[in-house]
Amino acid sequence: MDEELKRLLFFIKSFYGIKLYEYYDVITEQEHELFPESTVEGEVYKSDGWFKRTNQLQRFVNGAYFTYLPDDLIPRTKLYNAEFNRDLRVYSALTDQYKDTVHNLKTGMQQFEGMSETDKDAFKHKFRVAEMLALCTKKAVKQKESGKHENVRRDFSEPYYLTSYHKSTGYFVFDVMAPFYNIVNLKYTYGRFDYLQKKKEGDPDFFDFALHHDWSLLRRMIDFVRLKEHNEDERNNHISQTDELTPIADENVLQSKFLRLISNASIRNGDVLLAIMENTTSRRANMHNIKDNMNCLREFYKDIIFSEMRTYRNSLTDAAYIIRFVFLEAFIELLDNQAENELLRSIYESGLERFTYSEEDAYRRFAKFFDSFKTNKKNTAIVSDLLRLYPDEMSRIGESQLKNLFSEKQQYSRKDIARVLSEKMNVMVVDAVEMDNPDIEE
Repeated sequence: MDEELKRLLFFIKSFYGIKLYEYYDVITEQEHELFPESTVEGEVYKSDGWFKRTNQLQRFVNGAYFTYLPDDLIPRTKLYNAEFNRDLRVYSALTDQYKDTVHNLKTGMQQFEGMSETDKDAFKHKFRVAEMLALCTKKAVKQKESGKHENVRRDFSEPYYLTSYHKSTGYFVFDVMAPFYNIVNLKYTYGRFDYLQKKKEGDPDFFDFALHHDWSLLRRMIDFVRLKEHNEDERNNHISQTDELTPIADENVLQSKFLRLISNASIRNGDVLLAIMENTTSRRANMHNIKDNMNCLREFYKDIIFSEMRTYRNSLTDAAYIIRFVFLEAFIELLDNQAENELLRSIYESGLERFTYSEEDAYRRFAKFFDSFKTNKKNTAIVSDLLRLYPDEMSRIGESQLKNLFSEKQQYSRKDIARVLSEKMNVMVVDAVEMDNPDIEE
């Protein structure tokens, strides 16, 4: 790069970092700015219905601190005889495991105090897994968009990341880096599950319930931040476990510690933002040998916690301040819990890869194409004929990816073509019973 371009990039990064810090200060220092609510007071006010419950840092970040494609941060693996993305992937909300875990939470919250200890333990596992799903979910998508969800064109202009989730929502995008964005406004993040919100007096609310029960994932995140800050305070003796912390009994103390969680988790420096991405991509090569998906997520979050990024020096000690996103320790704790690990796995691995197709399925589904020739077909003819005969199916996989499936200047037999198509049918073929819009309630 020439010097002029370097200066321009330095200005952009610096200005972005300044705005990150400015909006972080707004949401943490000014009352009612973290969880803004619409108001009827003051002068004439144009209500923006989509953004009325979002804070300034949310709107500035615009749905994600990080932009990347599947396989950029965590390498793909094979599962169910299909390619399986692990860092940015679609999972299903149509499975019994998901419905039992998330759809029934409100009933569980209502009945919690009267449950037996055994039932309470089972409910706690489900509740914490539901919280992790809320924090790691980027958006809902239709099945027909799931093969190219990262850049799909939409005619509806509401931002994807602001849509509510209903019981009819079929598919979600899991984003391993989504917690950094979602934690900026946790009341909104939990509230996207429309059917778990407080609707009337006496109703439980997903966010409030999590905040006021010390076993929740939210409270565990707060506890790990408390542990870190306790040990950094030179007036305190070092303690090694969160259960050595003083229980939080006062509501004002709880709100104060909640703000410390936001402080720990919020990215408010342009250099830190770049460093996180560089650190995560540099470690990608070390994760090829990790076959277990839950272990892969655990190691990924550990790498972020212990990346030892440093910023300014402490004026009193002259030691560099070490950034440690310890709120992620709660995620690792969940992944270390066998019951919660297996429940999360059953949902995380429930994407379209579950539905595998055989070569015979491909012959039947694309019969018109296979009837057009007897033995072999050139790669260019395969692509052009498939695009012409099956425009909807091929649009879901994308023309460029379709071309990559068939090597240049090669002839393919009917059997070879059927094998290639069968491996991609889980993206190309949409179930006839799919809802037209996953964001419309039944």
